[in-house]
Amino acid sequence: MSDMYTDASELGHFRTNIGLVVGIIISIISISIGIYLSFYDKNPHSKEVNAIVSKVLDQDGKCNSSYDNQNIQRVNCSLLIQYEYEGKTYKPETPLNTTDGFHIVGGPITVYIDPMNPSDFSTFPLKYEKMIGWGVIIFGVIILLISIFTWWLSQRYKFYAASQGLMFGLGGFR
Repeated sequence: MSDMYTDASELGHFRTNIGLVVGIIISIISISIGIYLSFYDKNPHSKEVNAIVSKVLDQDGKCNSSYDNQNIQRVNCSLLIQYEYEGKTYKPETPLNTTDGFHIVGGPITVYIDPMNPSDFSTFPLKYEKMIGWGVIIFGVIILLISIFTWWLSQRYKFYAASQGLMFGLGGFR
């Protein structure tokens, strides 16, 4: 009986060692992506501008709506917009595709522009990408901490290591 307990414990150590290595790899990748998005991404769209919808390009002049698998209504719009920046009016020819609701001609919409090239616009600001970057960094740190904690538990407590070995033997990697 004690041989099975010891074997299960050794298998648990093996499982948590693999979990630690995989957790470190995932953490390094996540933290690297997060650091890039938060500190090095050169999204130039940093200036918020209130634009006006000048034309709805969808077939009947209205935004198209549809329902997804969970019966949630999705609204897809292709819009032409115009906005003013530093006293000059910009009317980009590139349509703005949005899913944020119904839009009508003359209605407002917020866009973000590149102050060095005001005709370049986006619906996502630089701060949005930075927020995503910080979220990815936090995810990577949490994965690392969980991996280290489970590895530490298996090194510290033979019962925990044996339970991990038993779970591994019964169900594989979970």
